[in-house]
Amino acid sequence: MAAEFDLESMRERSLRFWSREEADRPFISIWVGTQIPFDSYPSGVQAIAPGRLTPDMINVERFLPDYDHLFSLHERAGGDIPWVAIPFWGMCWMEAILGCEVRCSEGTIWSEPFLDDWGRLDEVHLSPDNPWFKKLLEFTESLASASGGRYPVGITLMRGLADLLSAARGHSRAIYDLYDYPEQVEEFIERCTEIWVQVAEAQLELIPEFCDGYAFGLYQLWAPGSAGWSQEDTVSSWSPELYHRFLEHAQSEIADVFEYSGFHLHSPCMYPLDHLLSDRGASVAEVNYDASGPALRELIPTFRRIQEHKPLLIWGEFTPEELEDLKQSLSPRGLALQVIVDSEEDADRTLRQLGTGWIDGTD
Repeated sequence: MAAEFDLESMRERSLRFWSREEADRPFISIWVGTQIPFDSYPSGVQAIAPGRLTPDMINVERFLPDYDHLFSLHERAGGDIPWVAIPFWGMCWMEAILGCEVRCSEGTIWSEPFLDDWGRLDEVHLSPDNPWFKKLLEFTESLASASGGRYPVGITLMRGLADLLSAARGHSRAIYDLYDYPEQVEEFIERCTEIWVQVAEAQLELIPEFCDGYAFGLYQLWAPGSAGWSQEDTVSSWSPELYHRFLEHAQSEIADVFEYSGFHLHSPCMYPLDHLLSDRGASVAEVNYDASGPALRELIPTFRRIQEHKPLLIWGEFTPEELEDLKQSLSPRGLALQVIVDSEEDADRTLRQLGTGWIDGTD
């Protein structure tokens, strides 16, 4: 593939994507190799010892060679957009900022619940001196400097409000709380929404423009204004009624942080679409095509429904046959694909397959 990206073409295709104008193919980004953060950042994680993790154990300088490697790897693989750098997404930043103890073992980082009594709810707030918050901003600022304009920088993976409730209280207890302590849950979500917004805005202030716009983070797109993703993975254990009661308004507030906002979904849990496709929902829907199902062909009607209202990004691993199904079933208008491949050679084959032969399913 070419040694560098055609950034003017990226910008043009992106603008067509956002306006859902006619296109000869989707907007395409490539993800090469592992989806495991620890395997992607070997230099940085070597300095992290097992046990309780503290901010001083995150040595940002040790991570920077990993970012250079990932950028070069994806530059060789090609696609429409350069690889987007975000602060190490294997770290549970928001849980740590909230007050969870963070622990590490070989290959993973996780958080422990801390809110054992709703009487401690006043502890849920953000101080400018919060050490994990300061470390996140240090990481963001370092990436912006290290990039030197070579690649875009985005906000880190920030979880969702239901995810933070589960992290703070423990998953099972958080489910019972929805029924036993609804007023406290509502206040918790209100406080977490405020913290989420503050953390996102603080990162955005440190992120430089890229091609007169900004890139999204883990799920890679470019927009002519501020951009970022949110999610609510834990709501796979909730009912639609609970989502409507506790989260819809808060998710609208989060979407309003960005000029171009995205919402991340997993293919087995699609009911938040009803809110997402409303006027108060995010600008773009991202759907992870999960190996656990449903099958791709079963998802085509849902993908078409999204495309009737908003741009759509589909993320995942696909067989050549599945890529052909997408080409024959979906319009390239307002469609983006982020394809996971094993190697640069697989990237080349994927880009050649996706480059031509699209039908316009809106006709």
